[in-house]
Amino acid sequence: MRSSKGVITDFSIPGASAGALIGGTGSIGINTAGKVTGAYLDSSSIAHGFILTPTTTTLTSSLNPSNAGQSVMFTAKVTSSAGDPTNGETVTFMDGTTVLGTGTLSAGEATLTTSTLPVGTDEITAVYANDSSLLGSTSKALKQVVKK
Repeated sequence: MRSSKGVITDFSIPGASAGALIGGTGSIGINTAGKVTGAYLDSSSIAHGFILTPTTTTLTSSLNPSNAGQSVMFTAKVTSSAGDPTNGETVTFMDGTTVLGTGTLSAGEATLTTSTLPVGTDEITAVYANDSSLLGSTSKALKQVVKK
């Protein structure tokens, strides 16, 4: 899917079959309410339509700057106009392209605590993958400063 700002986001509807031509997920457009619309085929080749509500993921740090070896808790908050994502869904916390770990959503929030960040400025993001009604989103990079 391509946003109005030209950003391309890959997503797949849970339960959609694989394949670019025979199955998979296809977006049709963004309606006037700002929701992504499209269709997919399930594993029995039955067509289904969908509407995904956009989400916003924000990320905060419990301690910034921090010292090497010190525990830092990152909190991701996922919001949408349709309400919070379902409890139990996951958020992946990243340091650049490296996965730090995952957190489980409860009331729209997921946390991850780590004490293994390298010294320097780390760019941490939180990634929420879509579900059957909410479009995934990635937080802005949080610059976590880790001192010696």
